Amino acid sequence: YDLFAAVDHVGSSPSVGHYTASCRRADGWWRFDDSRTEFLGGSGDEATAHRVLGEDNYMLLFQRRDAPPEIEMVHEQSHKQPEHWPHVMSDGCMEWSFVDRSQSQSQRS
Repeated sequence: YDLFAAVDHVGSSPSVGHYTASCRRADGWWRFDDSRTEFLGGSGDEATAHRVLGEDNYMLLFQRRDAPPEIEMVHEQSHKQPEHWPHVMSDGCMEWSFVDRSQSQSQRS
């Protein structure tokens, strides 16, 4: 998983205070604070990481590295199709997977 955003909160409780967001974009990390934006630095830079991660982080958002690039490759999940649930292990596989690798590779061909 890769961090792609952090929501920050400054205040005495979740319902009192101010929220901002730091988001990773193609050109680096940006902080969004109401109508203001601020460039924080490039991805992978340690100084930037210190600006993004801190004691005011309220929520961190991650993206799976091998997530399907196309929404069409993500199957609808329902109780009628438990084979599409993200916590189902693939046959013969010892790791959890959100994607049936045999199906995702055949769709790419």
